[in-house]
Amino acid sequence: MNLIIGSHVSFNNTSQLVGSVKEALNYGENTFMFYTGAPQNTKRSEIKDGLTLEAYNIMKENNINLEIHISTQECTLNSEAVKFYKEEGVKRVVLARESSKEDIKNIIAETNMDIEVFVHGAMCTCYSGRCMLSNYMTNRDSNRGGCAQVCRWEFDTDNGINLSIMPKDLNMVPFIKAQIDLGVASFKIEGRMRSIYYVSTVLLA
Repeated sequence: MNLIIGSHVSFNNTSQLVGSVKEALNYGENTFMFYTGAPQNTKRSEIKDGLTLEAYNIMKENNINLEIHISTQECTLNSEAVKFYKEEGVKRVVLARESSKEDIKNIIAETNMDIEVFVHGAMCTCYSGRCMLSNYMTNRDSNRGGCAQVCRWEFDTDNGINLSIMPKDLNMVPFIKAQIDLGVASFKIEGRMRSIYYVSTVLLA
């Protein structure tokens, strides 16, 4: 079992974070901390410590010597992009949610890279969550963990029919074995604005 400290958990200071990690380790649990947003220029200087980053050059600029994973928000859909990241020292790429079975198969075969794919969660209206609707309509940054999921709202139309622009959610649970056979290294459940109960329900499916 892994303890994942996400954006829904806040710490008032570094000592609280360190204390929580030490407590988890005392129980023999692994701890991971992720940063998967799109850093703005004004926020770049805040990124100092061990984080999994979407923008991998931030790690280079700050001499952070950690394993680098590329977020799904990079919209990686082909082997040439994965090869580029591999040459840059990236350990794992989380493919775009729009990747097909053939895409996944070919990318793994052509790159021999650790590949992670989504198996459950929203199929965002824009490619892999690169959406500005939440920012524009609620001032909540969708690329920094604050998505208001505006695409799920119902909008009035001229003909009186309520309309939502949200595609059906992704559910690849029945195909996990097939993806393991393809060589997928890791599976991802969408956790944005989700509770621990949601995640546990999916894991028990």
